[in-house]
Amino acid sequence: MHYRRWERKLAQVLDGLPQFRAALKSGYQRLCYYLYRQPEPLVLHPGAAITPVYPREGNSREETFFGYFDQSPWDATDRYHLLHGYAGGSQVRIAVFDTLDLKLWYLGASAAFNFQQGARLGWLPGGEGLVFYNDLAQGRLVTRIVQAAGGRLEQVVDWPVQVVHPQGNEALTLNYRRLHRLGSEYGYAGEAENFPDTLRDDRDGIWRLDLRENRAELLITLAELKSQDPHPSMAGSHHKVNHLLYTPSGERFAFMHRWLGPQGKFSRLYTASSRSGGDLCCLLDERLVSHYAWQDEEHLLAWGRKTPWGDGYLLVRDRTSQVQAVGQGVLDPYGDGHPSFAPDRRRIVTDTYPDKARMRHLLLYNRETGKLREVGRFFAPLAY
Repeated sequence: MHYRRWERKLAQVLDGLPQFRAALKSGYQRLCYYLYRQPEPLVLHPGAAITPVYPREGNSREETFFGYFDQSPWDATDRYHLLHGYAGGSQVRIAVFDTLDLKLWYLGASAAFNFQQGARLGWLPGGEGLVFYNDLAQGRLVTRIVQAAGGRLEQVVDWPVQVVHPQGNEALTLNYRRLHRLGSEYGYAGEAENFPDTLRDDRDGIWRLDLRENRAELLITLAELKSQDPHPSMAGSHHKVNHLLYTPSGERFAFMHRWLGPQGKFSRLYTASSRSGGDLCCLLDERLVSHYAWQDEEHLLAWGRKTPWGDGYLLVRDRTSQVQAVGQGVLDPYGDGHPSFAPDRRRIVTDTYPDKARMRHLLLYNRETGKLREVGRFFAPLAY
């Protein structure tokens, strides 16, 4: 049921024909689904179980979700779990769930969210029960910091966050309005006077935020990234950055530089100093980069493209040209996913996009033994 090598090669060719790619991809997915669809919408490994725990408010149709794979919904005690509640409209509710007492309470609402990353909701490191999330307030994108116990507002930061430093005193951010204008699922739809989607490339890019002093500085501009080893495909293209991610210590961070133009979509993977934005290092530059996670201070695991391995999970050493394929021949057949490391760094958990039967696979890979376990398969309707 997995897409074969020739199908993936064809998809690469279609990358250069963006005007046809979306329609052909959608049609082929539908054809495959009707040919390969399965009777069961959920299949679990014998050692796995699903336990529904969230309480419902009467007949509420509100759905719940957390957000992106790059940060955890759990507090330091593993008792309290953050989530978004969505019942339609232009806002999500921000909630905390107590897994011990099985109680759910709401901290507020946000109009700055998307279905990939929510409102970038998270626990503030070192904040003793403080929760942060993005919001649209009085025509401006901001970050709210509130107490999990009761939702009391502690601070409003005049910029939204993308990722918070491991020490909790600063953050990095980007222009969510530009992401929305360029058709990204990671942008915010609401107009914001402090982040117009028409900022010039020399005034847009990656900002460093001082959360305590409520200050921001532009670290890296899109104009600077465009000047780094410019590629012919950049002609007539629009540029953006996304997926900012600190190292475990916060000394450096990774990010994706992406441009979209007449020849389709191109991506590069960079790292830089979180203090100055300097010491830029391009780790992957063969058109395809998607999701990544830090193994440690020096190594980043990413799904990307690199000769001679092709597309797959790659362990890249920062500030070097050292690259190692991970799970080659084992993980590769499943395609792109969202990887995270277990605390022991021996195991990787990741998922997949829907296969031909529209089933998404949840995978556990042991790097020492090379063995793969499928935790479960979950049906993804064609509507998604």
